[in-house]
Amino acid sequence: MFFADSYISLDTILFEKWIIKQYSRGVYSISTKGKTENINLWDYRLFKYITRIKSDLWIEIDDNWIRKATLERAILDSIYFKFFSWNYPWENELYLFAINNEKMNKLLEIYPKRVQDYYLKLVNR
Repeated sequence: MFFADSYISLDTILFEKWIIKQYSRGVYSISTKGKTENINLWDYRLFKYITRIKSDLWIEIDDNWIRKATLERAILDSIYFKFFSWNYPWENELYLFAINNEKMNKLLEIYPKRVQDYYLKLVNR
């Protein structure tokens, strides 16, 4: 199901890190290709980047060799898909309390200006 350059992100990571309250029954990943599959009552959704963003920055590999976004990367991925994907259902309120600002500042540079501006607006509320 997953492609070599894909990684788990979006709601899956945000829920795991207690940044959002509500979560759907699925695993959300990012890739260069989009795809949805239902396996054992779980939805596995790959969201495709419209513009190419380096997929290896701030990605962690867990004990099972699964590639996962850091918290900061998952937040920016979510904002990215809020603007650039028609099929990403982003309605969650983000609780931005555990952000590593140093990581976030480095990571912001690789995202489009629209994503950067929206994140800075969220933080400065």
